[in-house]
Parts: sequence; C-alpha cells; structure tokens
Amino acid sequence: MRPRGYTLPLVILVLGSLATAMTLMVLVLGANAKTTGQMLGRRETLYACDGVVRGLMVKSRDYFANTATPTAAGLRDHLCGAGTTPLCPPVNGWFPDFVVEQVTASTGTFDAVEEVPTGPFRGQMARRTDISLTVLAKKASSNQRCRVTQTGINSEIGLFQFAVFSAMPIESIQPATMDISGRVHVNGDFEAGGTNPLVIEKITAAGRILATSDGFSIRHAGTGNPVPINAGNDGDQSNWRVTSEASWAGNAQDVSWGVPFLRLPVATTAVVQAGRNSSGAVTSNIGMLRVLVDPPRSGDDQGTADERLANKAMIRIINGIWYKNDGSAWPGTPIWSDHPTTYTTTDTVEAATVATTKLAAAPPSSSGPRRYSYYETNTGTGLVANDAARPSIISYGLLQRAGAGSWAVGQLSGTSVIAAGNDSAALLRGTRSGFIDGRVAKNVTNGAASINTSLGRILPLNFDVAAFVDAFRPANDPATNLTEHNGELLGHFPNGLGRDAIVWIANTHSGWLNGFPNGAASKPPAQAGSEIPASSLPLPLCGGDSTSDLAAGVPRMACSSSGMNGATAVRIWNASAIDPAVFPHGLSIVSNGPVYVLGDTNTGSLTAAVPGVPRAESASGNWVPLMVGGDAVSLLSNNWADEGRRWGLTFGAAGFAEYGVSCGADAIQTTYAMAVVSGHVERTSVSSGGVHNFPRFLECWSGVEARIHGSLVAGYRSVYQDQGFSLGPYRPPVRNWKFDPNLAKPANQPPGTPSFFVSAVERWARD
Repeated sequence: MRPRGYTLPLVILVLGSLATAMTLMVLVLGANAKTTGQMLGRRETLYACDGVVRGLMVKSRDYFANTATPTAAGLRDHLCGAGTTPLCPPVNGWFPDFVVEQVTASTGTFDAVEEVPTGPFRGQMARRTDISLTVLAKKASSNQRCRVTQTGINSEIGLFQFAVFSAMPIESIQPATMDISGRVHVNGDFEAGGTNPLVIEKITAAGRILATSDGFSIRHAGTGNPVPINAGNDGDQSNWRVTSEASWAGNAQDVSWGVPFLRLPVATTAVVQAGRNSSGAVTSNIGMLRVLVDPPRSGDDQGTADERLANKAMIRIINGIWYKNDGSAWPGTPIWSDHPTTYTTTDTVEAATVATTKLAAAPPSSSGPRRYSYYETNTGTGLVANDAARPSIISYGLLQRAGAGSWAVGQLSGTSVIAAGNDSAALLRGTRSGFIDGRVAKNVTNGAASINTSLGRILPLNFDVAAFVDAFRPANDPATNLTEHNGELLGHFPNGLGRDAIVWIANTHSGWLNGFPNGAASKPPAQAGSEIPASSLPLPLCGGDSTSDLAAGVPRMACSSSGMNGATAVRIWNASAIDPAVFPHGLSIVSNGPVYVLGDTNTGSLTAAVPGVPRAESASGNWVPLMVGGDAVSLLSNNWADEGRRWGLTFGAAGFAEYGVSCGADAIQTTYAMAVVSGHVERTSVSSGGVHNFPRFLECWSGVEARIHGSLVAGYRSVYQDQGFSLGPYRPPVRNWKFDPNLAKPANQPPGTPSFFVSAVERWARD
C-alpha cells in the first residue's frame, strides 16, 4: 500500500490547478459575456438604423406623389424639415434610447415608366423614381453607432392597372365559368372555388389565398398553364410559400410573401361615410377608396382634398345646377340650372357644402342653351322643349326604348305606357316616374328577403354622353350635322377639358351628408305610388300649380320644400362612342350615389373586325379610357326597357316574373369598355355575390353574353345601395370579361385615377 504522506500534497496540487482553471474560466466567460453584450448592442443599433431608413423610405412616397420636380434637397426637407441638416427631428422618439445623428437623401431617375423590378408587383408597368437614404444613429446609453444605406425604387401604380382590385376581402364562390386575364389584387383574403372552372392569371393578396374546393386555378408564370389550387395546397398550409412558388412561380402571392395593403396616400382617418356588410351591420370605410367619390368636407387635409374626384372635376352637377371648377370657392361658378328661378336646398348640412341655400339659376331664355338640359325655360310660356334634332345632356326619369340599344326621353302616358316625349308636357310627366331596382326593392339582409317596392323605385338623372360630346364640338364640326348649339361648353372651356375631363354628379337629399364622420348615411327618400306627387319634385320638374298647367308643361315658380325629392341615381346612356378628338385623354363620370350604365358603352374603343379586342394605341386608333364611379354600379343591357320595370307594377305581375320562380331571358348581348370603381357589400356568413356579382345586373340574362373590357375596382362598402346579394332580381349572364391591356400603362389611366406607391429595395448596406 502507498504511504499516506503523499495524499495531502496531491490534493493541494489538484485544488490549486482547479482554482487556476476556474479563474481562467471566469475570465473567459466574462470576456464572452462582454462580447455578447456588445454584439447585442450593435444589433439593436443596427435594427434602429434599419427601422428609421425604412420608415423614411415610406414617408418619401408623399413627396414624390405631390411634387412635380423633386430634388434631393426638397426630399430631405420633406423628410426632416428645412434647416435641420444633419439632424432629423421628426424621427426623434421612433426608437427610445437612440439618437439619429445624420440623415442624407439623394434622388436619381424620376418619373421613368419602367417595370417594377422586384417584389409582389414585379413586372407591372409603373412610374419609377430612384431614391437613396442613409441614416447614422447611436445608442445613447452605450454610444454604439451604425450607418445604414438603402437604395430603392418608389413605383407609382395606377388604380386601373389591375383587372380586378378589391379594397376588402372578397370571394368568388360557385361562379359560372370565368377566365380572368390581367392582375388581381385584394386587400385581405381571397377565397374561391366551385364546380365550374375559374382561372386567374395572377393574384396578390394582403391576406390569404384560399380555396373552398376544386375548380379554382392560377396560371403558372412560366408556362401560362392553369394549375389547380385547393384546400390541400392553399394559403392555409404551413409550407404555402414554398409550394406556391413551385406551383405558380410567383403568380400567387399573399401575406406570406409580404404582399402589402395598397392604400391611397391620404390620412387613414379621412372623413368618409360608412357602408354595410352582407349581414346588414354598419361597417367602416376608413382606409378604403370611398374618399374618391364622397363630397369634400371642410376639415379635409390637403392630401385628402387632392384625392377627392369632386375636387378634381372640371364640371360638377349638383341638383341639376352645373358648376365650373374655375378655382373659386366650392362648388365653383354656376353656368347652368335646370331651375327657372332660385332653388332652395332642404338640409342645412347640405347647404353648407354647396356654399349657400340659394343656388343661382341661369337666365331663362327661349333661344338660349340647349345642350345642357331639356328643362330650358321661358317664364312666360313654360318649358321650351328640345326636339330629337337637338338632344340635351340632362333629362330626368323615364326613357323609352326605341329599338335595340336605342332610347329616347320618355313620358308616362296614363299609368301603364311609356312613350317618347319631347314636348314640354311630356318632359314634365316623364320626371314623375322611373324604374324599379329589384335588388334594392328586395332588401336582402342576413340572407332573408323582404319586399319593399318603394325602396326600389329609382328616379334617375339621365346623362346623355353623346350630347355631352357634341357640347364640345365647334358649330361647324363635320363629325355631326347638328350645327345649332354645338360647342356650348367650349364657351366655358375653349380648350376642352384635357386631362381633367371629370364630371362629378350629386343629387342631394336630406341625409345626403349624414354619416360623417364614418357613420351610416341616410338613404334617399322612398318613392310612393305610381307617380311622384308634383309638389315633391324640384322646380320646374314639379310642373304647374294645376293639372292643366302640368299638362301644358308650365313650370311652377315655387315648390313646397317639404318632402321635396331630387333624383336618386345617375343613369349614363348613349355612350357607345366617345370621340378621341374631343376627349383625347378619356372621360370620367362619377357620383357618390348609385350609378346605372345603359347599353353598349365606349364600344368605339373596340375593333369592329374582332369584337371585344381593344384598339391599339395609334394616331388612327379610337381608343379612349372611360371611368365610371359610384356608390354601386349596375349594368343595363341593350334591351333594357323602363316599361318592363316601371313604377306601378307590383311583384308577381306581368313583367316581373324574375321575382318569382321563372325568369326568361329579356337581355341581349351588351358590351361595356370601361374602368369601374364602385361599392360592394362585403361578405360575412352571408354571401356578397363575390367578384362575379360585383357589377350588378337587373335583367334576366339567362345565358346571354355580357362583355366587360376594362378594370373592376371594389373600392369600398356601399353606403346607399347596401342591400345584400340576391339572385331573385336577375339571372346571370355569360361573363365574357377581359382586362383592357391598354390600361396596363400608367399614361392610359382615365382622368382623375388615383395611384398607389410601392417600394422595391435594390440595395441595402451597413457599416
């Protein structure tokens, strides 16, 4: 056995070695901890720099959106304030404990039309501006610094560069066979599926892309072939981004790819009216596109004011009074009135919007303007009736169908027949009735329908586009044989309307402006009976003081303001040809109320040899862009007849079989070449009707083709016509819908089209 004397020295030696090792370990761990802390501090500082530069990149969009000649100095002043170099006070507080010591900015290419190079909108034509931002910051508690430089592109994309755009979640469940060319973008979830094939060329969604069943396909970016999407490979799957890239090569991107919400460059709290969803609940329109069509408000900031189409419009027609946008106080200088004396509004809030309760009338004349309105007056003899050789732009109430795709100003003859009428008595009688919108009358809420005929009675202001075009022709224009009263609007707009060819139309009523801010607006007054009582219409539409005066077409010089009604919708008609010589940059017709589009529309922009193919842009081409905007947009066919859906008929009576079980085809093939921005009734547990029912129909198409060539934008929740979807009032058409490729170019957007700004990072560097 070993001697015990060696044991203690050995233990001491081992303990000494352990102590030394522990000391070294503590030193190493301390050094590592210090290094780790420094790394974390540097990383936090780097994140702060990166966050600031990204935030400033987003903020720069407003500068490029509102500056005609941007400069690096101007950009920096916009971001940080004038005279703040090198500091940037607005970013103070973005990241506590961090100090931004320097911000520099530079700009490169400006307003070049090129493809977006990266990101979800890659390949889309846009107005491009190059920008480079550098941020130097330090962490106050440690003095650690970072420098980040981001070089990127701000791209401006026009609203109608999308085949379909939805500012809210939307679906397409059980549509008829559809093949959607062009790009689809949804600010939210998109859900689709059904037994019939639905093919989408390319889709981006700021929510998820979901499939309810087979039948939904998206085209592969490389081959162009449709590849099915179903519940097993949609956006609900954990590996969605990988599988979607493999299946569609970038043609199907959603929130997993970082697809952003596309918003207007305005304050998100801009004052707008709220709509309703398909369950009937009031639903906010804040952050959507409703600001485009709503009337201006006194509290608008500059960005919001600049986006409102009512402010952009060169012509505003409010309650039949035409105003010229000449820079004077809203609504502008009156240039025509349908009313022979002064017209008194009936709502104090409405009155404040149009500046005064007394809207000036144009001087009465028996030989004066004829293009504006059929209601030219002579206070001594009554209305001066325009005849068919001198069609006017504005009429109210009824139209008589004169043949396929042809109508004339109508009158109600007795209580059962609509006939053409151009004498003064007929004009007045025609204003006292209209047609029924079955969807509004059916009043679907929470999936259940109640019939309320009075709600569905529509008294339209009819806007004759052909007559409007003629009002800008010189008197000797060889394009027309109408020499008298041509060019009347040239007296106010000698150079035409140019790029600002926007007409904004409002028919006000008590409650028109209710719902501000962000509340549910009051609906127009419900019409009762087969005719509107004479005392309830604005003068001179109310007629004379007696039945004999009404029959003679004598205007009343005073009408009772109690219960007074105006038109409840705008109807656009006679719009098949829009002369590019008169409107070389296109035409936009917009209302904050419901809009109906009657018959072939802008079909002069399509080739005759190959129907439905847009004309190529050329000196000899006739393509012009047309925008139609409203609270809800309904499409009426070339066979539409007010007679078949006139007031006085009841549900179930002859001509209203569509509200029963059967619905025979009464529409004929009709083509609409236009961009549409409109409200929609958003889906809840109850169907909204989906993308395929976003443009509304009132007839029994039953297999007849409805052709749309343009762009469809579901921009907000409908405010006035907010009833849920029902198949009862109509039967669907064969949907031959195509994106107009001319609209893919930013320069071809209709007048007043808003833009979205998206960023693409080209280079990112740090020190």
